[in-house]
Amino acid sequence: MTALEKNKVLIEEMLSLYIEKVFWDNNSKQRFFNYLKSNYNCFIFGGIIVDYLLKRTNHRDVDIVIDNFDNDLIEYIERLNGSKNSFGGYKVVIDNLIIDIWPIEKTWAFKRNNTLNFFLPMLLPMTSFFNATSIIYSLSEQKLYWTEGFSKFLTEKKVDIVFEENPYPELCIVKTIDYIRNKYEISPNLKKYIRQFFGVKYQLLESIQIKHYGFIKYSLNEIITILQSLEDNNRYPKTEKEEERQFTLF
Repeated sequence: MTALEKNKVLIEEMLSLYIEKVFWDNNSKQRFFNYLKSNYNCFIFGGIIVDYLLKRTNHRDVDIVIDNFDNDLIEYIERLNGSKNSFGGYKVVIDNLIIDIWPIEKTWAFKRNNTLNFFLPMLLPMTSFFNATSIIYSLSEQKLYWTEGFSKFLTEKKVDIVFEENPYPELCIVKTIDYIRNKYEISPNLKKYIRQFFGVKYQLLESIQIKHYGFIKYSLNEIITILQSLEDNNRYPKTEKEEERQFTLF
């Protein structure tokens, strides 16, 4: 049994306090958070939970899935100068905190199987691409739900795939670079996925970063160098420093 399983109730209580602290400002951030909690069935997912469990406190954003999203919420977001993002969700920035809000019907997994809504707390973590993010926190229940893959991520420090179907494999490749840079082991399954899509998606690796982050975190040259370091033989194009850039997988 992992520490997360042994101490689940305590961790849930502490995480609840931590999330409230992230939104606490006695002003617009807190009002928005309270509005969501009071009116919608909300699930927080992604980096903020993992960061908390790993004792990291630097958050670029907070991701929230809502399964009863309505026009009232859209109007509220617009009053806060929020807008629809290019991935089908909504983005609002309040006091430098980026909040990405996703209607459940706009998530990739729900589009593939709309019966997911009936088992949302248990099944939503299983729709994460990475095992490292296959955990959610239900605001209404104040409970955590995670996959077996997430437990393995915590114990083995190895990043793997949970739900392979994804509309943006180029973004999955970029996010894998984050894990590599943070010294996590990459599973053979994830390496295979990168090999499969790199050759047809390399031209999108920089543009997807601008679309998702608003800037380029990793140049294409840097991505190639990092991915080459994972392999015993060169499966990826040579970098500019080695030779004029080539874009054919070997």
